[in-house]
Amino acid sequence: MKRIFTTIFILLFYSSFSQILDNENRDYSFIELDEYPTTQECQNHSRQEKFDCFKQFLNDHVNKNFNYPEKAIKNKISGKVLITFTINKEGKVDSILTDGSDEILQKEARRIISILPQFKPGIESGKPVNVKYSVPLTFKLPD
Repeated sequence: MKRIFTTIFILLFYSSFSQILDNENRDYSFIELDEYPTTQECQNHSRQEKFDCFKQFLNDHVNKNFNYPEKAIKNKISGKVLITFTINKEGKVDSILTDGSDEILQKEARRIISILPQFKPGIESGKPVNVKYSVPLTFKLPD
């Protein structure tokens, strides 16, 4: 009987410890966070205002740094690219992935996101966490 109890205790302890480790290393979505990742400009806003400010900052960053690739213009390539990236526990952007249109456009989308500045990281349960974010980027040539 003691052996069964010891085995059950070890299994429960291991399972609980594994969940703690998984939570520390997992990526959170914005909706799960106590505090969103922010820039200096957005820090003193309310929770919803921080999210709106983050989206506006990202939109402004894309508009400011967007360069339609010459090869894409020459070959009349347009389309949508979905960009997924992580703002890690230190506030740095990493794990940039793209999906969608031509590779030329995906490369430009990765470049734009890779030059984002460092953020104040997202917070969950009082600790900085990795936060995953996705944004579509539309490449459209003028008519």
